[in-house]
Amino acid sequence: MAEMERRPRIVLIAPRLRDLYLGECRPVGGTEVMTDLIARHLADHFAVTVLVDGPAPTPGRSGPLAGQQGPPGVAIATAPLLAALQGPGPLAAWRFLREVNRALVRLQPDLVYAHTTGMEIAAASWYARRHRAASVYHWGADTDRHGLVTPGPPGLAALFLWGRRHADLQVCQTDQQFLSLPAAERARAMVLPNPLNTKLPLRRSTGGHVLWVARIVPNKRPDLFLGTAQRLPTRRFVMAGEPSSPEDRANLERGLRTTPNVDWVGQADAGKLADLYAGAQCLLNTSDVEGFPNTFLEACAAGVPVVSLRCDPNGILQHQGAGRFLGGNVAGLAEAVEGLYDAARWAEAQEACLRVAREHAPGLLVPRLEAKLREVLLAKGRPVGRERAS
Repeated sequence: MAEMERRPRIVLIAPRLRDLYLGECRPVGGTEVMTDLIARHLADHFAVTVLVDGPAPTPGRSGPLAGQQGPPGVAIATAPLLAALQGPGPLAAWRFLREVNRALVRLQPDLVYAHTTGMEIAAASWYARRHRAASVYHWGADTDRHGLVTPGPPGLAALFLWGRRHADLQVCQTDQQFLSLPAAERARAMVLPNPLNTKLPLRRSTGGHVLWVARIVPNKRPDLFLGTAQRLPTRRFVMAGEPSSPEDRANLERGLRTTPNVDWVGQADAGKLADLYAGAQCLLNTSDVEGFPNTFLEACAAGVPVVSLRCDPNGILQHQGAGRFLGGNVAGLAEAVEGLYDAARWAEAQEACLRVAREHAPGLLVPRLEAKLREVLLAKGRPVGRERAS
């Protein structure tokens, strides 16, 4: 009984979360933000370690990272993960699996958690099968169904799909992701909408500009944001995000020269981002592919309606009224944005946004994840710890 009540050891593999924990204003994706949120909340009842990219630890030690402290209750372990991925695909894959396995052998987790679309879930499932531990895959985007991982040789996609298929639990962000799974995988899956990131000091918007928050890469379609601004020259548009390559920067600067009503503010820290939401009339999402964007929930918490071209997670826009979903209709972007400058329509959408934000409070969603993780641990004969008091 005492063994089953010990705090289960959970390791979340998140190489790029290193950037967030170093406290630098560097581009991190929504996946990293959500992994950090999950780690912080699971630490209330589990022994949580986040495995990030960094120098190999000295013998007998697994961190901390350059003297940095993680969130309260969360340990940080390091391994040279990103360096391992350099070079030819098969060799890089092997090196990455080896480095993750070495780190996990040191940490001895009961459960390994991967929340990215790369090699992490393959490494997690490999370790779990060899050590009778549990592995969890948390979806990051709708393309996870196909194994479209970080650019690399085609074989890496097959390895990702192997890891996902052998996960003891899949956490889908949306009903659409869940229903896209083969029946055998669906039997070991759950739907858990993204919890709201409560670290941002958000406050209710008073309206103003059209906001775009994302990494500036081609599949986020910044060109469509700029094109919408050109069609609405009397409205102010604000872009927050950093280009991921010199080519992306050149394309952005070229587009900005012909759209004087667009302000590009670069990467925004938490305080600046909260200010941008507080002065936004709507958030515009033009991405080709998404999962459940954290920005949608951040906007909702600030009472900022969302205009989305192709993504409507669990119908929060079309069915719950938190904005406008265009179903891929590029020609309708400008009209949808302009429509939210109508005072009555904007006020109605604001109230719907606040309802959505309340429904995605971590205190409502994380206990569901905790309970499911305990089920998985129990099935593996691993410690389950004490459940959250009701």
